[in-house]
Amino acid sequence: MEAVSLNEATRAHLADSYPHNHDYRVVGSDMRAKWKLARRWRRLRSHWPSDIGSFLDIGCSKGFFVLQAAHRGAAALGIDIHEADLAACEAVREHLGLEGARFQHKTLEELAVEGESFELVHLVNTYHYLYFGSDRGPAIASDHSVIFERLAAVTSGTLIFSNCESFERCPAWIKEHASAEERAGYTPEALRSAASKWFEIEEHKDLGKRPLWVGHKK
Repeated sequence: MEAVSLNEATRAHLADSYPHNHDYRVVGSDMRAKWKLARRWRRLRSHWPSDIGSFLDIGCSKGFFVLQAAHRGAAALGIDIHEADLAACEAVREHLGLEGARFQHKTLEELAVEGESFELVHLVNTYHYLYFGSDRGPAIASDHSVIFERLAAVTSGTLIFSNCESFERCPAWIKEHASAEERAGYTPEALRSAASKWFEIEEHKDLGKRPLWVGHKK
């Protein structure tokens, strides 16, 4: 299959736009992660099984992990609610000819209702947006139990989790808009308690300033 060219606007979006911890360049048939993403990728891929049948990235942003999973032969899905990112993801997918990759404008809630589940699931630097919402979209649910029930519904094997676990670590937009009740409920203890109902948690060294753990579906 002949490669589909990427235009300069797409290349610029991939290489230098918010969030910068997802920035990468496409050079020929290669994706070259910039330093923040490269550091994250080195840590996360060490927790990937050698053989992945299916992969899900929740809040996939520019699609790097989904495309890497598809390159390794997985049926890979990235979901997000940001149209510009999804358009860039689809352009790279076509350019690289990775038919195993899919990108959808969808929330975790919508995906959980559909009933599709995945062997390996990424939830990296996204959980606080599921809980509090963001300027791009509303919260899925300000309830840890509800969120982890939905995460369990889309996970058949392993969940890789690296996110803010305390309110103090959350972005400024969330700190400005969160209600007192939401603030009080966003604690490591409450989050871990909800996760432990559905997953056996395996602790690992932090990923940057965020905890990193692997949850094995019970």
